[in-house]
Amino acid sequence: MSNEPLSFDEVIRLVKETMSSIDPAKLYYELKKRKIKFIRERSLAITRAAISLHILGLPINTSILSCVLDTDPQIIRSVMHTLGDKHVFTLKREGYGSKGYGYEWIPNPAVLGEFIDCLKEE
Repeated sequence: MSNEPLSFDEVIRLVKETMSSIDPAKLYYELKKRKIKFIRERSLAITRAAISLHILGLPINTSILSCVLDTDPQIIRSVMHTLGDKHVFTLKREGYGSKGYGYEWIPNPAVLGEFIDCLKEE
């Protein structure tokens, strides 16, 4: 493997490949099994992208999700907060000094832990 860093386009391609390996139906039924209600197609797509980022060891934030899904960041932010309210993801705030705050989401292990572990084994 080369020591050269991946380009932005290669990272996006890698995330999309990982995302396509996640079966939306399995994810939907896993969330239903965990009593998560009112799951829409957009929420599933964003959840799949966020899980892909997590599997690849990349931070889950609005900017990256927006680039991966080619969607308005406001929509991503709204859906992620809704998924946070449903305890699918947890918002982690980190201070960046005078620049404000950095927001990063992490999958809730109680909801998605087993599902992500199964994906890593495949």
